[in-house]
Amino acid sequence: MIPQAIVTGGNKGIGLHVAMRLLRRGYHVHVLSRTAPLDPPAGLQHHALDISNDQALYEVIESLPTPDILINNAGVMCASPWDTYSVADETRTLAVNLIAPMHLMQWIGRRMADAGTGRIVNVGSIAGDIGHPDIWYGATKAALLNATKSFAMMLGRSGVCVNIVAPGPVETDMLKAIPSERLQRIQQRMLSGRVLQADEVASAIEWLAIDSPITLNGACLPLYDGPR
Repeated sequence: MIPQAIVTGGNKGIGLHVAMRLLRRGYHVHVLSRTAPLDPPAGLQHHALDISNDQALYEVIESLPTPDILINNAGVMCASPWDTYSVADETRTLAVNLIAPMHLMQWIGRRMADAGTGRIVNVGSIAGDIGHPDIWYGATKAALLNATKSFAMMLGRSGVCVNIVAPGPVETDMLKAIPSERLQRIQQRMLSGRVLQADEVASAIEWLAIDSPITLNGACLPLYDGPR
């Protein structure tokens, strides 16, 4: 039987790199995103939806087999000033960055626990630990870190591992929202002198999703060499 994986936001950036890595490992990959990847390879199945639509998300999950791997990758960052954040931006950031991954862990985690196995990897951010000018982005990533630890406690004895990666700035479309002067300052403060590449983050996610020991559960893997 072909192992199954679900990747939210797997149409580009980190999520697409994760999807490609899982395909090479023999998984059938279900990508949940609003738009499809360009030239999707064999073994990748796209499901068009906005994951902030809770009912649509539930219906898609119910139609899929219980996955061996769930990657909660989709995220948004509005880069709005802290004192001018709109209600619409607050609502969407919460829905995409926190509510959707928590519901997916709830719905899929229960099924994984019944099967006695499964791996869940959440994509957080170092912002959840050190703070962030986009206060709603940082707050949702901090909450996702806490949720990761909570679900690991609840599901661990059923054979399910739940972990999270916490990257610093990554060379993706999201980074384009950061003003260039601020990005230059960030890069100058990094020990490596540069931001992460998407596939570097994807390699860490692949390890947690497949190769890491089962005793690594509820852990946060920081991918950041800047000041804290």
